[in-house]
Order: sequence, then C-alpha cells, then structure tokens
Amino acid sequence: RGTIFSKMKLPLNIQLHILNYFILKMPCSSIASILQISKNTVTSYNKIFRNYLKNKIYFSRHRKIGGRNKIVEIDESKIAKRK
Repeated sequence: RGTIFSKMKLPLNIQLHILNYFILKMPCSSIASILQISKNTVTSYNKIFRNYLKNKIYFSRHRKIGGRNKIVEIDESKIAKRK
C-alpha cells in the first residue's frame, strides 16, 4: 500500500521480475517471452519504472539540506577527491 506497485494490476512477483529485468537492461521482447506476458505490458511497466526513477533522481538532486535558520557545515575532505 502506498508504493509504486500498489496501483498496478499484475501480481507483485511479476512486477518485481519486470523491474529486475528492467534494471538489467533486458529488451522488452525478451522479458515478455520469459514471463509469458505481452510486450506492450512490459513496455508500459518499463515506462512507469523509468518515469518513477527519473522523478526520484530529479527531486533528490533539488532537495536542500538544513532548513530555515539552520547552519550546515560540510567537510569537503569527505566529499572531494585529491587532484
């Protein structure tokens, strides 16, 4: 409940298989063949996963740390490499 998977029609185990193959960059036709579902279904799920990840990455990059009246100090030796 409340996850990307909760609103989808396929059983959770099939959704997770599609996601796994999506992460492995397997072609939609191969995923469809392995799971014995239509290529259009796999394509739709891959689009959903791609959009979800795109939004997660976008919003994680644009989130500010700290907050109102908060001072944040970052030790650059922990995040930068020596030349």
